Amino acid sequence: MNRAAIALPREPAEFEAAPPNLGADEAGDVIAPLAPVEAGTAEHPPAGGFGFELVLEQMKHCLHAAGSSMTQVVKCNVYCTPDPTHFAKFNEVYERYFPTQSPARIFLHVPSWPGPFDVEIDCVAVVEAE
Repeated sequence: MNRAAIALPREPAEFEAAPPNLGADEAGDVIAPLAPVEAGTAEHPPAGGFGFELVLEQMKHCLHAAGSSMTQVVKCNVYCTPDPTHFAKFNEVYERYFPTQSPARIFLHVPSWPGPFDVEIDCVAVVEAE
């Protein structure tokens, strides 16, 4: 099985300021987005809260550009700063992105980040059959 890096486009406009390593690794029929998918903090939240929606939109963008989709995600790892309200708020947003079959998931609290964001998500998905 060969492994290849996939560079992703910086469109739509909200992704222009995304981290420079926005992309995915592909190995056979498996995709793993590489981006440290970041969005504001409690002090500087993006529209809609703590960035949960933006993070999932960036993940959706990565998956689509790599030939997959949110319906093909089989596992998510969610890393979040330990605010007591984050878990419930994240679940509200997460359920909109995975309304019928939620992938396996872990949700871990991390004490802090070296950057201005509250959440990071990585996932594994399969490539949709052509």
